[in-house]
Amino acid sequence: MNVNIDAHSSIAELEESVFRCKHMFLAASDKSESQRQKLMDVLIELRRFLHNAKVGILD
Repeated sequence: MNVNIDAHSSIAELEESVFRCKHMFLAASDKSESQRQKLMDVLIELRRFLHNAKVGILD
């Protein structure tokens, strides 16, 4: 998975990346456990970035 997210990414871009990664993970039932784990790790990291971006707006 190629995700181009950085400190300048908008909340909309982060939400789109989370959405795409989530669907890739759900569609990866035929993939190896290590591939599914990599997708899960990316999804967790994207959700963390999204959360931090939203919290930053509220500050």
